[in-house]
Amino acid sequence: ADPCLSVRPPCASVDDRFSLEALRHIHKQLDDDNDGGIEVNESVEFIIEDMKQQQTNKHSNLHREDQHITMEELWKGWKSSVVHNWTTDDAVQWLKDSVELPQYETNFRDFRVTGNTLPRLAANEPSFMSMHLKILDQRHKQKLNLKALDAVLFGPPLRPPHNWLKDFVLMVSIVIGVGGCWFAYVQNKSSKNLEQKMRSEISGAKKEAHRLRELRQGAECELSRLKYAEEELVQVRMALKRAEKELQSEWSLPEALQMWLQLTHEVEVQYYNIKKQSAEQQLTVAKDETS
Repeated sequence: ADPCLSVRPPCASVDDRFSLEALRHIHKQLDDDNDGGIEVNESVEFIIEDMKQQQTNKHSNLHREDQHITMEELWKGWKSSVVHNWTTDDAVQWLKDSVELPQYETNFRDFRVTGNTLPRLAANEPSFMSMHLKILDQRHKQKLNLKALDAVLFGPPLRPPHNWLKDFVLMVSIVIGVGGCWFAYVQNKSSKNLEQKMRSEISGAKKEAHRLRELRQGAECELSRLKYAEEELVQVRMALKRAEKELQSEWSLPEALQMWLQLTHEVEVQYYNIKKQSAEQQLTVAKDETS
């Protein structure tokens, strides 16, 4: 007899036929005493020994109030489960999040794996993963087998409780990071402003030093010219005295002319002294500013 006709609800597709055959294999695997039903102790033993998991309340998801699960009851529970109705996108999400083998996403999509395909993975159907899904790594096959068993028998994986401490630590890290960036930005801006101010001050000092240097050079040139004029004036005085002696020896100048010559000489001397004093003051100021 066709096994698909002996169960309720009956198989509706080729995928259902494969799923039924896989579930028969799983049921036989759990039914250690071959009495046609899966007892609680057999589920617990299977979870610990075959699925390599610590004893939890998972078996209650499978048994609920039924302490003896027949093949028909297992099939009826599977057809009404959430996992059975998974789409290909749901199966791929399970592959990524629960199985943690995202490298096989393309394989799942190419074969159009859905929730109804998972029993074939759970039953570890010969050559299915190798031939159809192109999965060759033995460790990956074993991981897929155990995760599929978990999903088929006990329902979709539970999401871990939200870790508020992790969120708090993350938030504190973000705040510290933003604060550090802001502090670095302020420090960088402050250092740039200080650098610009120092450059401006250095430029001003260079200009002032250049101005003082020019002032000092000008004062030294003026003083040099005054010394040269003083030497010429001394020579003029000596020439005047010689001329005066020669004139006195030959003839005497009128008193009016002598007075005008004397007055001119005094005016020139006063003018020379004023210029000399001004140049010396400028030179003194320049030396004080540059020192």
